[in-house]
Order: sequence, then structure tokens, then C-alpha cells
Amino acid sequence: MVIETRKTAAGVLKVSEDSEMRCLYVNGALESAMYLSGDQNEPVFPYIGAMLDWCHAHPSLQKIMIIGSGGFQLARGLLDKEVYCFEISHDMIEVSEKYFGLDTLQKREGFHLYETDGFAWLKGQDEKFDVIINDAFQGKHPIGLGADEMRLVKVHLKQGGVYLINAVTAPRGPFSKRRKLTAALHESFDEVNWMLVEEDCSLYEAQNCLVIAGD
Repeated sequence: MVIETRKTAAGVLKVSEDSEMRCLYVNGALESAMYLSGDQNEPVFPYIGAMLDWCHAHPSLQKIMIIGSGGFQLARGLLDKEVYCFEISHDMIEVSEKYFGLDTLQKREGFHLYETDGFAWLKGQDEKFDVIINDAFQGKHPIGLGADEMRLVKVHLKQGGVYLINAVTAPRGPFSKRRKLTAALHESFDEVNWMLVEEDCSLYEAQNCLVIAGD
């Protein structure tokens, strides 16, 4: 059942739900989701679960920046961290407040929300983070994977900090972006590792992959 539709600068935003789950779509692509029963902070998407598992496995990394917050599915799973969320779309923020628990997140100490481009914000700041997470897309196209953005991220990481990226690509094959992205990250980071999270996907099929870059 569709419960809201609105036209935005990024396209048509739609919220639908059934008895189990509420989903957020932009131009027909599933952007975020939330369970309606049980633990609503439980991640629906495997790559979000993988990011959360990684963050919780490194408890010393407490200050986290999320670029591209969408329906705030990731932020809802980081309640024990200090989280800085960046979301450029005002409509996305409004819908998330109404349907995806952002109103509750905003009442929590340690949660910070900025309605702006996270990379542009970094250019004017001296703030440093333990982890910077890039889950930003314009439609189906990732944002912030150029050399300039990678250098910018590196400057704003604390010593021992990590850059986590949701990379959508086939891990192998002629259409894979893995080798190109790895080489680009190595210009700024000593170590680059990939984590495959879609258990049912072929290695030659585009999927969400977790990329972990640091020194």
C-alpha cells in the first residue's frame, strides 16, 4: 500500500508498506526500508548489516560521519556512537521524520543532522572522524569516489581512521569497477579491502559491496 508520493529534485519519492515492512523508493529504486514489528532498528539490507557489524566490532571508533543518510537505516543501528548524518535532500529528511524514525533519532544525545552535501561541508571544516561512511548516490550513480574527494576524506580522518564505502558493482568480470576503485583509493590509503555481503549474488552480478580503506 502506497502511503505517500511526492515529486522531488531527485525524482519521484514514494513510501509504501505492508504488514511487515515500510519501504522508501526514489524513481522506482528501493532506497531504504524499516521493519514495522520487532526491532525496528534491525537492518533490512545486507550491506547495512555488514557496516553495522564492522562498526560494532571496532568499539574504539566512536565518532562517525555518514554521507548520504537516505532513510537513516544505518544511523538507527549506531545508537552507541556519536553520529553525524549528512543528507542533501530536504524531502528525504521530511519523509524520514514522518515514517522512518528520524524524529526519535533527533532527540538522542550524540546524533547530529546536517541538511547539506557532506563533501562540501568537509571543505570548510577542521573536524576529524574515526569513520567516514559514503553511502551517497545521485540516482544510481555513486558520489564522492573521485581523487579529490578521497584526499578530502583522508584529511578528515583521525589517526587510525577508516573510510567505508557502499560500492555497487560486480566483484568480477568486464563490467566490474573493483580494480579501478581499488587503485584510486590506494592513491590516498595504504590498505583497501573488499567485503562481499550479497550471499545469493553471482560474482559477475552488480551488488552492494563494502569497501574498507585505511592506513
